[in-house]
Amino acid sequence: MWKSDIAPRLSLMVLLLLLVGLSLPDPRLEAQGFGSLPDLVVKSLQLSNEQPLAGESLTLTATIANTGFGNAEGFFNVSFLVDRSQIGRRQLNGLRARQQATVQINWKAQLGTHTLEVEVDQPFGRIVESNETNNDLRRKITVLPLQGVRSLTGELLGAVAQGLERAGQSLQLKPDPDLFKLLNRLTEALGAASGAFSQAASSLEGAPAGLPAQLAQEPQVQMSSTFSGLYADLAQSLKQAQRALSQANLASAEAGLDRTKDRLAQLAELSLAGIRLTSLARAAATLQQVIEQTKQLEKALGGDQNVPVDQVVTDLLDQLSATGQDMVSAGQQTVQSASQRMVRFRDAEGKSLQRYFSGQELEIAAPGAGSLQWVLFDPEGKLLAQLQTKSERLHWSGHTDEGAPLPAGRYFYRAEVTEGREARVELGTLTAESATKSSTN
Repeated sequence: MWKSDIAPRLSLMVLLLLLVGLSLPDPRLEAQGFGSLPDLVVKSLQLSNEQPLAGESLTLTATIANTGFGNAEGFFNVSFLVDRSQIGRRQLNGLRARQQATVQINWKAQLGTHTLEVEVDQPFGRIVESNETNNDLRRKITVLPLQGVRSLTGELLGAVAQGLERAGQSLQLKPDPDLFKLLNRLTEALGAASGAFSQAASSLEGAPAGLPAQLAQEPQVQMSSTFSGLYADLAQSLKQAQRALSQANLASAEAGLDRTKDRLAQLAELSLAGIRLTSLARAAATLQQVIEQTKQLEKALGGDQNVPVDQVVTDLLDQLSATGQDMVSAGQQTVQSASQRMVRFRDAEGKSLQRYFSGQELEIAAPGAGSLQWVLFDPEGKLLAQLQTKSERLHWSGHTDEGAPLPAGRYFYRAEVTEGREARVELGTLTAESATKSSTN
């Protein structure tokens, strides 16, 4: 009997010891006085270019603040990390209460999405602080491939299409005789579809970043915010359906799917850069059939003998897969339409432009256009060059309207294309490299 009581008694003793240990004051805090301790935080992390390109040398600037009431005495580290790997470390020699300081480090940007992080007084914790849990700051950045020309309009449409395609692919499930496994797969599919829309919403939300004021007011930029909001709603409603299904709350799952249907119907009424998503109306109608089958499943699982569970599940999966196929189709149609409408850039030899060098001549074309206007701005919105033609192509000398070669740097263009009575606008960036690099290209 005594032996059987050992485990619970020991567990209770360990728990009591832990509680007593947690309640004991830190002698370092007693010695300094809790109210007079410093509190080091990373206030901000800024990049020399918030839209970096692969291979670009960036300066990362971290602002470190002492928000406590005591001075931080002595040296402490400030570490810079990319994707949890340290890329460098700096030291600060003390920091007075309510003061701040900046430290910098250089990093060569690598293609892809990365998590940048700054840690202060880590990992050694030399400074005793009033709060030891707020010593780092993280942020995500996306480093884009080095390209002479990037169509921002094309990237917006690409984000719209990618969200639809990935979500639609997630919803296409194969039947399984094991109902429990099938419901688990369905739950995972809804979660994956939610994630796809969430990621696309983030991409669309960041579209206006860095644009000159006059381009940020373009209808397609404003509409991208509308699409971002609807995609975020789709992510949330699918997440609701996923959670409800995992809890066997089919009524709540139906509500989430119904909200998803409404958002798809709204998207079907909109257009972005002149491209409409009318085929999503079919996806919304098909999803209504999924909702009806979910109601039937609720009856079957509730004990209704008149509703065959196997048939209901089969029909539900068929309709859900059809919804996914409609979404994929809408995404593919968007990509196809976008690729046909985007302005094309070629060098003096007629080759597609990969990199652009200062002063290089360009051919700018919009196949099938009756007229074409192309305007180039610097990041502050100053007009540098303006060209127009009553045909589908024009030639640019690579010089500003003042006659100087375009200096190295990143610029923004606005192309207005007219086909018959329809006029559409494409926004993009032109990145000029120093002409001296062309010899190594």
